[in-house]
Amino acid sequence: MVQFFTLSTLIGAVALINFIAMGIVWRIHADMKGLSAWTGAQLALAMAWFPSLFVNLGLLDDPFYTAFNNVMNLGSLLLLLEGALRFRRIGSAQARLPWMAVTFAITIGMSVVNRDDTVARYLFHDAVALLLLGGAAAAMLWRTGPHQRLPHSLAAFYLVVQGLAYGSRWLVAALVSLGWVDLSAQSFNFAVFAILVVCSLGTLYGLILSINAEAKQQVVRIGLLDPLTGLANRRALEQELARSLALRRRTGGLLGVVYFDLDGFKPVNDRLGHEAGDTVLIEVARRLRRFLRAQDVAARVGGDEFVVLLHDLRDAASLCAATDRLRQVVEGPLPAEARYDAEIRISLGTALAPLHGEQGEMLLRSADSSMYRDKRTRQESATRHDLTGLTEAGNPIPS
Repeated sequence: MVQFFTLSTLIGAVALINFIAMGIVWRIHADMKGLSAWTGAQLALAMAWFPSLFVNLGLLDDPFYTAFNNVMNLGSLLLLLEGALRFRRIGSAQARLPWMAVTFAITIGMSVVNRDDTVARYLFHDAVALLLLGGAAAAMLWRTGPHQRLPHSLAAFYLVVQGLAYGSRWLVAALVSLGWVDLSAQSFNFAVFAILVVCSLGTLYGLILSINAEAKQQVVRIGLLDPLTGLANRRALEQELARSLALRRRTGGLLGVVYFDLDGFKPVNDRLGHEAGDTVLIEVARRLRRFLRAQDVAARVGGDEFVVLLHDLRDAASLCAATDRLRQVVEGPLPAEARYDAEIRISLGTALAPLHGEQGEMLLRSADSSMYRDKRTRQESATRHDLTGLTEAGNPIPS
């Protein structure tokens, strides 16, 4: 009995340490999903085991403590699973809330009913624990990227080992219920709890590694995104252009590059202020996303300069048709809720790989030059229109 409660108290101490460590990590990465649930899981686990001190001293009734321990233990595993689902952005936390409440209510009821029946308690508790730990491990391994594979696999490994520990106890309880074996539950629990102590530390280590990997990836993503529009930045565009050209050489498809900027953008900034200019750029990005197909990429490469990569084009006519659609989608007045009276107009140029080259820099220069030819043409057309208007109004321009 003393060994049992000493080990259970050790589990509570480890859970409390894990709670403090996860709480610190949560504060550091407050915007990362799932960490609050994981912190709550460690707190619930500590609360499940620390009352064993009072049970050991005879200050708390053991059947009451057993039911409380089971409820809090399964509650911690439920939060562990929820944290994994949120961390991996699987499903909707709000949609899962009723199911979690029902599961927790069933756990309370069954723990109270089975508090005096060791075998029945293990058959219920360990089956649920195995399902919850298996679900958390599966969530951590779900569609992992290269940067996630190792840390997520480590966390999943310790979750699976914990699940196997509970599963082995469930199997023993099942054999006892059938009268096939007669083992001391107390001695078997000692081995199970020893595994749980080690695995709880391993799980925490794996989760922290996963959090660090995700944080590093966020830094990388931020480094490849334009902070105002959320589109790719120049660095990301160069990487994507290199990948797209390599893919094009393997598949033989055509890659279109569209380079455009906003006509009259500087007067908008000067007349209405930089906030209005930012509103225009954000609106352009929103319209670009509406235009893009799943395989296409848009980037903001300068103040009011944008580049769009169009993949899998059939021919030059497809590129022309795409740029016509792009102009129709992007151009137009700002929406009424923008609070600024501004009209978006663009000048654009195009390049087509391999027709205009196979190097990214060459394609960008070609599209940039094409854009400035389009800008000159539009400006000359506007000037001729203005001169014609003056002449028709009876104000001939002197030669």
